[in-house]
Amino acid sequence: MYLEGYMIINRDLEIKIDKFIEQHKSEIVNNICELVEIKSVAMDNTSTLPYGDGCRKVLDKALEISERMGFETDNCDYYCGSASLNHNDSSKHIAFWGHLDVVEEGGGWDYPPYSPTLHEGYLVGRGVSDNKGPSICALYTLLFFKEHEYNLNYNYKVIFGTNEEAGMDDVEYFLQHRPIPDFSIIADSVFPICYAEKGGFHAEIEIPLLCDDIISMSGGTAINAVANSAEVLLKKTPSMKFPTASERITLEDKDDYIIISATGIPAHAASPEGSINAINLLATYLADVMQSGSVNNVLNFISNISGTYDGSEFGIKFSDDISGELTCVIGMLRYKDGKMNLSIDIRYPIKTDVETMISKIETYCTEAGAKLINMHDSKSVYVDPKDELVVLLNDFYNEFMGSDIPPYYEGGGSYARKVPNSLAYGPILHKRKPKPISLAKGGAHKANESLCIDELLIALKIYILTVLKLDNMEF
Repeated sequence: MYLEGYMIINRDLEIKIDKFIEQHKSEIVNNICELVEIKSVAMDNTSTLPYGDGCRKVLDKALEISERMGFETDNCDYYCGSASLNHNDSSKHIAFWGHLDVVEEGGGWDYPPYSPTLHEGYLVGRGVSDNKGPSICALYTLLFFKEHEYNLNYNYKVIFGTNEEAGMDDVEYFLQHRPIPDFSIIADSVFPICYAEKGGFHAEIEIPLLCDDIISMSGGTAINAVANSAEVLLKKTPSMKFPTASERITLEDKDDYIIISATGIPAHAASPEGSINAINLLATYLADVMQSGSVNNVLNFISNISGTYDGSEFGIKFSDDISGELTCVIGMLRYKDGKMNLSIDIRYPIKTDVETMISKIETYCTEAGAKLINMHDSKSVYVDPKDELVVLLNDFYNEFMGSDIPPYYEGGGSYARKVPNSLAYGPILHKRKPKPISLAKGGAHKANESLCIDELLIALKIYILTVLKLDNMEF
């Protein structure tokens, strides 16, 4: 596995690591598949399970895999679970964090999202990269040290979360009921080191719409993703005129009714560039169909706020020199009981005046007869990029890879914003191999989500070497 241009390390150690990875390669793929086969979208709280049956099953499976490897496991009331490698009686420990919950699969898949497919070196399925594959990578990092009976200074564990995509209160519960690690690597990012995460603001926009002609209307499957699809079931009336459909708008005639469907291009809400919001397509088309005053006003309101990703419609377009530009995505739409509800996902830069931002959105909504409800703000995270540990890990990655990549900021939110003394560090490589054409859209939260197995194995090697560096540090 040694690659030309990579850091030369102790040859005996390198042989040992490469042999371990080669021996376990097929197991690693199989373990990822075991997790991906379980649809683990976090659901609303129930009386017995915090996030529903899918998250229960996937956590049980992760702990079962860990026990097969010989690790001590702990189920923290189905909020989180952990697998531990203990060398001594000390309470000092370092943790890797991953999450096993996923966003809804949405449409547009060429491969079955929950029957993982290996295609040209890429594993395809919902959650392979975000974040089941990385969680298994972290687990095999610990297995290397278990199999080779290292006498490490710290104890180590992998912590599996089950609600990262829908609020991260799994972490809050875990930290209230279990010891806090002395240091944590958040294995849900890109190498080298993420020193800042934008703040995350989520809310719903509610606007009244009394219209007997609209039987049902919906769009999107996740708050934190650009909507891939949207649909309306409409009662036909003589006054309605239907503009010519396009490749992204389809009409299905059902005698007295018509189904209008829109197909967009999905993306993670933190990086919406290049996507097309199906909610915007549907609202814009429907506004041309239904031109009566109040209904048309609501549809134009929806079209306007879902038509850009920079917050300019709300008057909140902003950027700073630390973490770049604000993003603003309308991810979901639901019509029920005479009201349209739209989710809003904003990733705001470190220096944003959050109170002013919210005030501007509320003013915009009020003027349109709408209101902002169910608001939730997750504060931004910032670590000085000159921090000693940031520099050490960033330099180590560059030395290993023969690269010169500075620490970076991220629009997406990870457990780093919740876990004390933590850094988001890999395992996705900064420089990725070109994906096969059929998988070109296969990023996190997208159709055909994919993971390069060879790159994950390089990341595993980096994690193993990183543990050897961290184990000699004081936290």
